[in-house]
Amino acid sequence: MISAKVELDVAFEILFGSDQLLEEYNRRHRDSVTRGLDRRNGRSMVDRIEDEVINISEKCLSGRYRFTPVSREIEN
Repeated sequence: MISAKVELDVAFEILFGSDQLLEEYNRRHRDSVTRGLDRRNGRSMVDRIEDEVINISEKCLSGRYRFTPVSREIEN
């Protein structure tokens, strides 16, 4: 059981590490003009994406990241 937990922790770090999140942003959202719930688009994040990605990654890896209430409604 401990081995599975360690493997899961490593996989989670890979998937939600800042490098991976930045790569996904660049691949999927950087040039997007579609606005999100916060009324911002991918292009408007270019100047501060590295700081945002680090913050999001830290929250995901520590278990402190929370989806917005709208996202919870969509998931249910």
